[in-house]
Amino acid sequence: MTTGAKAWPLLWRAYGYLRPYTRYVLGTYLTMLLISGLKLIIPQLIGRLVDDGIRQNDMAFLSWGIAILLGLTVVRGILTFFQGRWTEVASQHVAYDIRNAIQTKLSMLPFAYHDRAEAGQLLSRAIQDVERIRFLTGRATFRIVDGLFLLVVTAVTLIQMNAKLALLVMATMPLLALRAYRFGRVFRPLSITIQDQLGTLTTLIEQNLRGARIIKAFAREEAEIGRFQTENERWFTLSAQSIRLQSINIPLFDLITNLGTLAVIWYGGWLVIQNQLTIGALVAFITYLGQLAQPVRRLGLVMPVIFMASASAERIFEILDAPVTVTDAPNAITIDKIEGQVTFENVSFEYAGRKRVLKNISFTAEPGQVIALLGATGAGKSTITHLIARFYDPTAGRVCIDGHDVRQIKLDSLR
Repeated sequence: MTTGAKAWPLLWRAYGYLRPYTRYVLGTYLTMLLISGLKLIIPQLIGRLVDDGIRQNDMAFLSWGIAILLGLTVVRGILTFFQGRWTEVASQHVAYDIRNAIQTKLSMLPFAYHDRAEAGQLLSRAIQDVERIRFLTGRATFRIVDGLFLLVVTAVTLIQMNAKLALLVMATMPLLALRAYRFGRVFRPLSITIQDQLGTLTTLIEQNLRGARIIKAFAREEAEIGRFQTENERWFTLSAQSIRLQSINIPLFDLITNLGTLAVIWYGGWLVIQNQLTIGALVAFITYLGQLAQPVRRLGLVMPVIFMASASAERIFEILDAPVTVTDAPNAITIDKIEGQVTFENVSFEYAGRKRVLKNISFTAEPGQVIALLGATGAGKSTITHLIARFYDPTAGRVCIDGHDVRQIKLDSLR
């Protein structure tokens, strides 16, 4: 599991997949600036409609104001459409590229890697973890940037309108940030465990489907059902714990945000009664708060996604960074025609973390000669054939074809 300091390089590397789609990203954030500008103008217009239209009984001003407000709403809707479209296009391309990279890397990795890896874990990373990175590079990051930007510009506007009212609202922000930090510190490790457990479940299903005949032949149905139920119950318990954390903290984020709104209504109402503030200004102030509450709530909602995405990035890059141990040597040769002589010279081999399978094996198979390999299960018969095709490299000794060490032959030529 990564530490907080290590999570940021992982996330930054994930964002690097957006580089080819910079035009979509720039378009998204340009529309964000335009929409934020409209969000600053609309409450001011509403305030003017209340003070100069409704209170002054000026129907003409009110009608023109409503028409302008409707026009701004239409423009905002169009900008929001393109914003959502460009965000999804960029993030979907990121998912497409990462899945291609995973498939390419899995195809290049040697058998030794696939012997240790679980198919369910690999499937979980290629599907669920990539989806989390897609959301991170798309709507999740956009909502954070949009929320923070709108928070800053709205706070400045509120302070200019009435500093005391604005301070009542801003007083709740540190509390909200502290609550979000504590939530993420607990939720992120839990999200990693849930993803790992989902991979375990996927592996069990895959093994049972692939080995269905063997399970039935040895009457192991009840045992396999029990094993799956145990792992499924563990996943259910972890997921319930995650839901419990979110069900407590997300409403708490809303409560903290709304405390500022209640304070504004109380204090702002008193100012109106004392003729120190117009009703239109108070309505504009409350409208700003309504616009501010949504991005602040989104920050709380998106915060867990960031923590989960960092865990997903770690799992994905573990695959992409896995070393390819069976590669062409710098001076590897191409064999145009293979005669077929196979020689094992004092070959030994052991699988990673397991006992030695072959020890000092030597023999020569001439072209056209038939040699039978006899031995108990696990004695190394299949391993010998795998070494010839260089699915693995021997731990000691060498395997030769027509006198050439297979490690000195290009893989495309050998296979």
